[in-house]
Amino acid sequence: SNAKQRWGCAMNPKPPARPAHQLPMRRRVSSMTVCIAAIAAKSKAVVCIADRALTYKGYGVDTETDSGVTKIIDLPGNWCAMFSCDSLTFPKNVLDRIVRRIGADPVTRASMEILAKEAYEYWWWQEIEDQVLKPILLTRADFAARSQNVQPLDSKLVMKLAEEMSEYKQNCSMIFCGFDGDVPQLFLMNTPCQLDPFDWEGFAVIGGGLESARNQMIWNRSE
Repeated sequence: SNAKQRWGCAMNPKPPARPAHQLPMRRRVSSMTVCIAAIAAKSKAVVCIADRALTYKGYGVDTETDSGVTKIIDLPGNWCAMFSCDSLTFPKNVLDRIVRRIGADPVTRASMEILAKEAYEYWWWQEIEDQVLKPILLTRADFAARSQNVQPLDSKLVMKLAEEMSEYKQNCSMIFCGFDGDVPQLFLMNTPCQLDPFDWEGFAVIGGGLESARNQMIWNRSE
């Protein structure tokens, strides 16, 4: 009886019965995967926010699922990274390479940009080699420069491979944020190897919910 009295307010009033012919309305599901980094506290802190959802690309529509994946990754030297990618393999490989190449010296903005660009470029070409060249028994070295004692590649094949490499897609965006001394730093990397600074804007957003989140950030800042 105590339990009924305690939870009575949650059970009453009883919801009206739905007619048998009336089906429940389906809610429209919008893209919610998003990562946000923003310079805060009068440039004394960087706030990072990320969900745990993953968006899978489909032919007609993207699908989403909750996961236990942590999208905010701590890096040595008072830096961290966030990612939104078509797969989990590419960002893991990029971040692992960055961590292995960070030395004992303080991690500056310039050094982190060099590390991020080098790791992006390395794994981008590695994926192209694995997906485009290796299936026909070629390597990057075979494609770029043939030795004199090896027959040249057919020109039509070279053009076909060049087209496939230029059209290869591996969408991956990563936010890198941290401190160079006492100054907060914020930049964005996109495949294949594009780096864009976002310190001037004060925040960066990636993910399927990019447009909604960015518009909300701009709107809140203007109020």
